[in-house]
Amino acid sequence: LDRETSGAMIVALRPEIAAAFAGSPTEKIYRVIVHGDFPAETDATGFLFHDPASVVRKKRRFAAVAPENFRSETARTYFRKLGGNGKFSRLEARLDTGRMHQIRATLLSLGYPVVGDKLYGLDETLYLRRKNDDLGDGDQAKLILDRQALHSYKIVFRHPATREKLEVCAPEPE
Repeated sequence: LDRETSGAMIVALRPEIAAAFAGSPTEKIYRVIVHGDFPAETDATGFLFHDPASVVRKKRRFAAVAPENFRSETARTYFRKLGGNGKFSRLEARLDTGRMHQIRATLLSLGYPVVGDKLYGLDETLYLRRKNDDLGDGDQAKLILDRQALHSYKIVFRHPATREKLEVCAPEPE
C-alpha cells in the first residue's frame, strides 16, 4: 500500500509463502472519495505510463490507448459510485490488475482526483512541499484531509497451502 492508504494488507513472512501467493488470483476492493460527481459505473481499461508533464518523476498517467513513445502497462479498474453530494463522490474500486498508483492515476486522468492526495490530487506541487515538510495552512485547506481518501477495504484470496477461500476486511475510517 502507498504510505497514506489505509486498510487491509497481506504480508508473507516466508519467501515460499510469498511465491505461493504470486500466482494466486486475488480480489482487491478499495473505497475512495474523489472530487466531483462521478458516474454510476465506469470500467477503466487502458494503460499506465510515466507522466512526462509532471514535475514529480514517479507520477503516472492513465489513457485508454497506449502511448507510442512510452513504455506502458495494461490496467483495468471497475469503479462504482456508492454515494455523493455533487461536489464529492464515494466510490468502490475493484482492481483487475494491480499496478503502482493504478487507482489514483486512473481517477486523476478521468477527471476525478482523490481527496487529500498530494500527488494525484488537485495540485501535484503539494507532494513536493510535503516531501520538504513545508505544507502551509492554505495547502491543508486545499487537501481537505491530512491523508488521501483511499482505503483497502477487502482482499479475497486462496490460502496458499489449504486453498481455502479467505476474506480480509478492514472497516473504513471515519
